[in-house]
Parts: sequence; C-alpha cells; structure tokens
Amino acid sequence: MTTPNFTVLVHVEDKGDLSFGPDQFAGDTGKIKALEGFQITFPPASGLGLRYMAHVSKNGDTGWVNDGEFVGNRGKRLPVEGFAIEVNGDKLAKYDIFYMAYLRDGTETAWFSNGAFCGSRGQSRAIDGIIVRLALRAPNYVSIISKAKSVSGKPLLITLNPVRNELEVSVRTDDDLQTWEKRMVKAGQGYALINKAKPNLCIARGQGMSTELKDVSQIDKNDACVWRDDNVAGLYNAINSWTNWELKLNISGNYPYRDQGNTLLAYPWAAGGDNELWRTAMRTYNVVAGSDEIALNRVSEAIYHGCYPQVFKESIDVGNEGITTVGFDIATVPVFSLQPSRLYQQQLENQQDLPEEKKAWLTAANSASFSVRVDEIRLNVGGGIAAEVHATLDASALIHTNPEHGLTIHLNAGVLHLPGHQMDENLQKLLEASLNHVFLPLLLNHLNKNILDHIAIPALELNGIPFANPVISSQPPYILASTSILPDSVNPPFPQAWPRGRLFCGVDANALDAAAASVLKDFSIDDKWSTRINFGILGSFDISARYELKFKNPNFTVTARSGNTYKLKIDISGYADFAIGIVNPGAGGDGFAHVTASVDITSDNKVRLIFQSLDAIVVNWHFNGLPGWMDSMISGILNAFDPVVMAAVRLGLGGKTFDVYTIPEINATIAGKKFEITLENLGLSSTEDPTKKALLLAEGAVRVRIK
Repeated sequence: MTTPNFTVLVHVEDKGDLSFGPDQFAGDTGKIKALEGFQITFPPASGLGLRYMAHVSKNGDTGWVNDGEFVGNRGKRLPVEGFAIEVNGDKLAKYDIFYMAYLRDGTETAWFSNGAFCGSRGQSRAIDGIIVRLALRAPNYVSIISKAKSVSGKPLLITLNPVRNELEVSVRTDDDLQTWEKRMVKAGQGYALINKAKPNLCIARGQGMSTELKDVSQIDKNDACVWRDDNVAGLYNAINSWTNWELKLNISGNYPYRDQGNTLLAYPWAAGGDNELWRTAMRTYNVVAGSDEIALNRVSEAIYHGCYPQVFKESIDVGNEGITTVGFDIATVPVFSLQPSRLYQQQLENQQDLPEEKKAWLTAANSASFSVRVDEIRLNVGGGIAAEVHATLDASALIHTNPEHGLTIHLNAGVLHLPGHQMDENLQKLLEASLNHVFLPLLLNHLNKNILDHIAIPALELNGIPFANPVISSQPPYILASTSILPDSVNPPFPQAWPRGRLFCGVDANALDAAAASVLKDFSIDDKWSTRINFGILGSFDISARYELKFKNPNFTVTARSGNTYKLKIDISGYADFAIGIVNPGAGGDGFAHVTASVDITSDNKVRLIFQSLDAIVVNWHFNGLPGWMDSMISGILNAFDPVVMAAVRLGLGGKTFDVYTIPEINATIAGKKFEITLENLGLSSTEDPTKKALLLAEGAVRVRIK
C-alpha cells in the first residue's frame, strides 16, 4: 500500500500562495519571510482525511479545520507560531502524519506527529516553513495489565475473545488477542485501543456500563471509542471514557478473579481498587547481552583444541542403506557465522514432514538460527560402499532459551559435501546422498549430546527482579539475548555496532532503578536523638525523638556521556515521635536525596554500584498534635534535629554498595575435561542504542580454561 499524494499550500509574507508536495520544505527558501497560513489538500479519490489548527501571532489558536480548508490569514503580517495536524476519517488507523517547522531564529523543531503541537505560543517566534510527511501506520503495541491478580496470582490482561467477539480480562497468554495499539486521537489528549489480532476492532464504551468492540472506522465518529488516562499517581493508572470522566475501565466483581473470562466494564470510580487500575506494558528491553562471531569462535577453537581427538574423532554404527559404520575425524575447527542459516529456513519450509514437538521447537519465538562450517572431515565408510573420503559440513545451529531462562545451542540440520574425489561420479553422488540421509543425523546428534548439551549459558540474575523470557535475535555479525522487567514484553534493540570480539551486557536506567529499589526496600534508618534547647522566655526543654527513614523510587540518570559515574534521585519518607516536655507530637517526613554513584566490577565478576557521595538531602517534617503555643518552637527544634537526620542519611547511604548483576560464568564438562568460560579484561562504559536509550555496558574478552 502506498501513501496518497497531497499538496501543501502555504501563504508567505509578501510572496502570496506557494504550493509544495509531501516531504518538501513549504515556505520561501532562503528568505526571512514568515508563513501566515497553510492548507493541505488530497486528491478527491484518496479517501484519507486530515484536520489541523494553527497558533497565529496576536490572535491565538484557530479552530480545527479539515483538509482542503485554509487556516491562518493572508496579508495581515500575523505569522503562524505553531500548529498541529492529525489524521481523521475512516482511515485514521492506517496512517501517521509527521511534521516539523523551521523558525525565524534559525532553529528547527523536532518532528511531531498525530495531533501533537509543534512550535510555540505567544513567544513571537515566527515559522518560516514547514515539512509534512504521511506514512503508513507503524503501531506501537502494548498490553494492558490490571493491578488485580487472578486467584492463581497471575497477571490479568484485557483480552479480545474471538469466539464471542467480546472483551474480557484473562491471564497472560502473550498472543495478539491481548495486544493493543494505543492510537492517539483528539490532538493527543485521548486514544483508541485497536486490537493487533483483529485490527479492524477497537474497545468502546457500550450501553450503560458495558464495554463492546466497534469497527475502527467509528473512532473518528463516535467518542465512545475514545479513552484517556486519569491522574492516579504511581505505576498504575485509571482509564476513563472520553464520554464520561467518571466511567473507568474495571474488572467486574470482587477478588478472587478467575484466570479466564472476567468481564470488562466501564464502571463509576470506586476509590481506586486494584480492579480499576491498569498498567500499560510496553514492548521494550531493559537488559541485552550478546556476542559476535569473533568471541563465539574463540570459544569453539578452545573447546576443539582442548578435546581433540576425543569426541571429534570416533566411529558411529549406522547399519542402514549399505553403510555399516562410519569413522569420522573432524580435522578442522568448527567455524560459526552469525548469518541466519539457509538450512534452517529450508527446514521451516518443509515442516510438514516433522513431528509436532519438533515444529514447535523450531518455530519458538525465543530462538534464532546461525551457521556452522567444518572445512575438513575425514570419513572412513564401511559396508557395501567402502570408501575413505574427505567431506565438508555446513550445519544450522539454533540458540534458544531453556526452561530456566538460560541459553543453549543445538545443531538442528546440516549437509555433507564430498568435493573432488577420484571415483565414479554416480557412485560419489550415491555415497553423498546416503551419508546425508543415514549418517549425518547421527553425527549431529553425537555433537549435540557430547558437546553442546553440556554448554548452557545461565540466566541473568539481577537481585531477584522478575524478567520476561529472553528473546533471541540475530543481528549479523552479532547474536543478542534481550529481556524486559515484567510485566513488559520484549522488543529487541535495533541493529547497531556493539563491541567486537567481546561478550557484552547492557542494562538501562529502569533496570538500575529496579536493582537499587530491591536493595533499598530492606534498608532503613531507625535511631534516637535527644538534646536540650533554650527557647528564651519559654525556658529550656529536654527534647528527644525516635525516628525512622525509608528510601524508595531510585531514579537513575544515564546518558551516553555518563562514563562510569551516574546521578540518581532517591525519595525519602519517614516519621518521628517527639517528646517535648510533657507534649508528644508526631511528625511525618518526606523528601529526597541526590546521589552520585559509580560502577565497578569486582574480582568475582559482579557489576557493583557504589553510592559515592550525597550531593543534596532534603527532608520536610509535618507535625501533628502540636499545641498552637508551640508553633514558634518548631524552627528551633528542626534547626537542631535536621543536621542529625542529614548526618544519619549520609552515614547510611554514603558508600553503600549493591550488586547490579553477576556476569555469568559457564562451566561445562566435555570428554571428561572441565571447561570454565569466563571474561577477562573487563570494561565498563555508557552507550546509546539507535533509539537513544542509554545503557550501562559491561564487556570483556573470552577466556576458556581447562581444569
């Protein structure tokens, strides 16, 4: 499907109307002449619609107009300072509209889309030109997860039931019926929820307090198809109908909730119970680990030289197609190439010949294929076709996750070639076909059973934080394993230049936040304080307090320029019970600490964070139960108490360390020899992926030791 053509007409100061096309600079190039208005027009048969508005100097915001209509002014020297455009009509779910502006001061804005305001209001920053781009919709799919859990303790997600064509709330299945596109409408103030499995259907408010499914063509015509986020603080929020703010998406009834088939309602607000609060779970990644061909082949070479001739030089009984035995000598090191395997693709295309279990294993979403080549295998064939030949082996390897969320490698297909032997051509073809049919599966099974089955990359352990099953992706010359903090689902990073010749692991700010939070939840400061203060005419008082402070919501700032040092903010909450003479007021405390942290790697391969310094500490106390006559004493009490609290926080947090994760060590026993695969020359850095996500990156060279 191609995008419809359109015309952007702009009225430029002193120049009049000028016409341009999609993706063109619409304005007076090179001249300082302001844009005073614009109009976007589609061919009559396009079937696509837009609406747009503008902020005009001195006049403010115009109303929204439809495509084909002019917005702004002509000849009044009142420049456009900002504008917004959004798709409307029956096809609004099929397209995105993008736009940006060039400003009078020589700068340009970022790209905006789908009704977001571009430019400024009331700052006298005239726009000299705009660019408008239409694109086929690239949905950002999400899952919508209830704060309430099922009776089995599993997360509950909004689900489309395809049998009844109704909405329900059921436990996670990770299929497209539980996946929704959050399509922004109403100038970005609301959104439609469009199902991925059935992209012609969206969630709508039905009659009374029911919910129903409507065709996406209704989104722009029926406000019952539009939803918006409420203002509930925290990870979970309420989702209310555009037609009635008080009607929120809600699971019918009270806990316990079934695993399947709970009814989804639009129900009046009821004090924020778990069944009316939701989290939008994104497709993202928080941790990525990987290797390139160089690092992988170093491991292959070390294992080969450490074991040869054991395992690599043996004999296999065949007893089929005239072949009794085949002695084999794998005379060269197996070489891995992280290009997707052609043999694997062929196997997928011929699945009908495979058992169901093998099909499921081959097509697992959390696996990726690559290629392995052996340049020389010496074969001694016994039986009806006795021969000594040299062969090459091209094989397909599949890396996938095991039930413990670790990674394993398995050879799943291959082909032997017998190049250039001095024998009858027909006999050579017959021998090659027989070896591939009856011997090669036994050889691959031998290599899997005796080598690869003993090598398992353990799952990442990050302070007990629950992660999604890793997703494996091939990005030649890299192989990556990515995961996300539950309940988010995994969307692997885009291709980029990761470290070469080294294994690496990157974690983002959210993973650092979660790791710090898991440590801080068990940490508090609980202490006593006492002093005597003279309050002038009120006299002297003995004052004491027992206080407790807790720390939560660590928030790291990570950029590509962070190096090995990071800033974070930690929220502080607490209470204090005071004794002031015969009065015993209580006080609640809240505040924050700004911390500088550094990262290092310990001798046992743990990536460790250290709170190096506390750059700012703020704790505000709110008294209750204090007589009015003591109000004047508060500042004197806090002047004495606050330095004690600050010192306690500095002592408690300053220098505190915790492990972010442990770099995995692989131990394998192959042919009676113990192999230890670890990393050396470890380094830390900060980097960015192509989407500007910042990562703390640990990397190291592979070291294989034979014990």
